[in-house]
Order: sequence, then structure tokens, then C-alpha cells
Amino acid sequence: YDESNLEIVEYHRFEGISNPSDMSVIYALESKDGNKGVIISPYGPYADPALMEFLDKLTIRPLQE
Repeated sequence: YDESNLEIVEYHRFEGISNPSDMSVIYALESKDGNKGVIISPYGPYADPALMEFLDKLTIRPLQE
């Protein structure tokens, strides 16, 4: 899938129990054809720049109230 076919449905950042600098982010994604998946990425200096560049291109689904 490319960025025009994916949307970030939800995302959450988690910190490590013993080390607050040990952080990661989980992204829930959905494609236009209805497929769903997740991506887990380190947060901060350990993040993959290519992955972050890709995720920055995706739209984030607005929260439903």
C-alpha cells in the first residue's frame, strides 16, 4: 500500500516500565479497501527515519464523539 490508500485510525505512545526513555508508538492503520493492520515503532532517536517520513504522509482519522 502507498500513503494514498492508508489512514491512521488510532495511535498510542508507550513508555518502558524501568526506563521512561524506552518509548514506542503503535499505529492502527486501515486501507481504503478495508484491510487493517498495525505498525509498532520506536519513539525518539531510535525511530526509523524512512518509516516516520511515510507515516507523516498519512491522514489521521478524526475522533468520533
